[in-house]
Amino acid sequence: MKKVLSLLLVLLLTTALLTGCTSGPDAPPTDHPLIGTWAWSRNTEYVYVFESNGEGTRVAGPDINTFIWSVTDDGGVTMDIQGALTAEWSYEIDERLLTLSSRQERGLEYVFIKTGVAPAPQTGPLVGTWAWEYNDAWLFVFGDNGQGTRGIDPDIVSFEWWTTADGGVATHRGSHVDLWSYTIDGEELTLVSRQEPGVEFTYIRVVD
Repeated sequence: MKKVLSLLLVLLLTTALLTGCTSGPDAPPTDHPLIGTWAWSRNTEYVYVFESNGEGTRVAGPDINTFIWSVTDDGGVTMDIQGALTAEWSYEIDERLLTLSSRQERGLEYVFIKTGVAPAPQTGPLVGTWAWEYNDAWLFVFGDNGQGTRGIDPDIVSFEWWTTADGGVATHRGSHVDLWSYTIDGEELTLVSRQEPGVEFTYIRVVD
């Protein structure tokens, strides 16, 4: 009897150790930063929703798919889409921006914006009014309340904005998000598009 109990104990310990050493996707913690609703930066009608219970929804126009998601220790997220397809992505989150890079298709990358987040106060050298170098009536205004305007009267549009940790600025308007790299040299601001190669603008600070 003692031998049987000893054998059972060894088997239990071995099973526990093997289970603990198994690597792979883990159920997401309830406070994971992926949890929430994320809209594609090119068209915010394309949406990913990550629920705290590990379930999710992908909306692309009229097409709606559900999935089960989990995270990996190496900065990855796995989505089991309706039991028919498994998508594996690396992810990075910077403020309200989520970048998904496919681990299955080289070069496939998408940027999403977290929705339902109120504009946050902003500080730094971008705050202020900037006039386009070729027409000083065309203004880019970055307010310290996280909101701004751009254009020339009467064609002026409003947007929300925030900076990113890698020297970028995002502007969110309607169903679109514009992503820029920016540099400030004295009173001159240069914006370089991160979405459209070769698109670059220069602005001069308007001093009251």
